[in-house]
Amino acid sequence: MSLRHNFQVFETQARYASDLVHWVEGSGPVFDQPRPLAHALENTLEINLLDAPLKIDPESILLTDRTPSDLTLTHKTGVMILWRLNANDSKTLISAHAKNSSADARTRPLETAYKVSGTISDQQKRVNPREFNLVDVGNFIDVSDPLAKGHEVKLYRSPMGTQMGSLGGVQGRIQWDTGEIASWAIITCEVTLKHTTGTHSYSAQADINGDFRLAFASLPFPKKEDDSRPPYACTLTVSALKSASQQKWHQPDDFVTAELKELVGDDEEGEDEDEDEFSESIDFDFFTGKIQRLKSMGSDAFLIIKETE
Repeated sequence: MSLRHNFQVFETQARYASDLVHWVEGSGPVFDQPRPLAHALENTLEINLLDAPLKIDPESILLTDRTPSDLTLTHKTGVMILWRLNANDSKTLISAHAKNSSADARTRPLETAYKVSGTISDQQKRVNPREFNLVDVGNFIDVSDPLAKGHEVKLYRSPMGTQMGSLGGVQGRIQWDTGEIASWAIITCEVTLKHTTGTHSYSAQADINGDFRLAFASLPFPKKEDDSRPPYACTLTVSALKSASQQKWHQPDDFVTAELKELVGDDEEGEDEDEDEFSESIDFDFFTGKIQRLKSMGSDAFLIIKETE
């Protein structure tokens, strides 16, 4: 004798993927496409050799009270997935469907867009702390798509988390012309290529003490001329905010261009008739294989900046 049972099958989903936040690399070479701090959901993206795999610990991320109350998080290497229970005040994302339910009944309802704000403070101090304010969050559905953009939050490696390769780089400490340390300032260096056309740009961020380390990568050693290698011509710019100082949380996307005081050259002793001259960019020569310290005219230790007039 055989028993036959009929089952009515229902599918219930307790949570839906709402959106993604990608932690992307701000330090090192500047490329057209953002670089995740490590492989995100798919291992299909090339990572620069200076970029070590990095997972932001859940304890390092603090969301503010503007976050929807039903929001939960899943932390992966290089990405944070946001999950929701509700689409809006009147419609839930939780649903049960019979196999004969209409297509409309099975369609995921659109969420009411929301904001997510928070701060990141890496406990291992590999990256500098920052705040982030994301708007128009929600309605991101296919988390398995490696090409899906989601939202990007750019993180900068701390001086301790920056590795100098054989090409070398530049370092220094940044100070405002009024004497305060320029905490969290962002340094960008554009290098004019030799034996080819174009430029490469590199970025770094100072830490709470104004210290920075900018490592060059993907930059070939120039061909020797006689017994030495000629330097690369570089242009340096800095963006910062005086209000983003010391322990205050900051939003690097809001920084503005600062003016820089002229640099001390290799054969100069820190004094010059134009030592009080400031400009939005300054030029210097970089010799590959070295770690050059940048400091301004009239200063023994600091790269001096001031607010743009």
